Amino acid sequence: MKSPYLKLLAGLVVLAALILVTGFLPAPRGVPGEVVRHNLKEKIDASPLFYCEVEGIFQMDKDVARMHAEAVRVRSRVRRETGQ
Repeated sequence: MKSPYLKLLAGLVVLAALILVTGFLPAPRGVPGEVVRHNLKEKIDASPLFYCEVEGIFQMDKDVARMHAEAVRVRSRVRRETGQ
């Protein structure tokens, strides 16, 4: 496999195979499997649980922007003072 395109193609084939294999496997055993089967039976879409809301995200965004601006000011001041 000297060609980078051949390596890319091989990686894509392996990735596609993994997706196909895991997509058609039965639900896992034990408690995780029970949860999956329950969600499927009750028609519960659990995927939004991975995108949970964070309270105060907008305030946090403003605070991060403020801290970044302050860091830039401090860095500029330090560079001026040290002559860099």
